[in-house]
Amino acid sequence: MAESEHSRARRNGAPLSLILLDIDHFKSFNDDHGHLVGDQVLTAVAKRTQDEVRKSDVLARFGGEEFVLLMPDTDLEPTKHKAEEIRLGIGELQITVEGETVVSVNVSLDVANWTSEQSLNEALDQADKALYRAKESGRNRTEV
Repeated sequence: MAESEHSRARRNGAPLSLILLDIDHFKSFNDDHGHLVGDQVLTAVAKRTQDEVRKSDVLARFGGEEFVLLMPDTDLEPTKHKAEEIRLGIGELQITVEGETVVSVNVSLDVANWTSEQSLNEALDQADKALYRAKESGRNRTEV
C-alpha cells in the first residue's frame, strides 16, 4: 500500500507524510506484567491511533513495538499536529492489569515527509533516526 500511495503522490504532485511511532519502555510491560499485558498495550495503542486518523491513512505494525502511519495528501505541519494528538491520546490510556493495576503508556514519534526521490526504506531510515533523537531527548515526544 505504501508503494502504491507513493506512486500516486508522485504522479499527482501531492504531499505524502509518515509518522513512526514507538512505545516507550515496551519491554518493561512484558517483563513486569507478562506478554498478555504487552499484547493489551499493543492493541490499545493501535486502536487509539486508528481512532485518531482518517480512513485514507494507513496504519501498520512495523516491528515489535513500532507502528508506521502513512498520511496521503498531508504536508509536514498537519502531520506533526496529528502526531501530537496521537501522543497525547495514547498518554491518556489506562490499561487495567489483574483487575486493579493501571498501566499508563507513552510513545515517541517521528514525523517525516516522504519525498518523490526517496525509496520507502530511505524514508523509514530517515524517520527512524529522528525517532531515536526523540528517545535520547527523554521519550514521550514528537520529533520532525
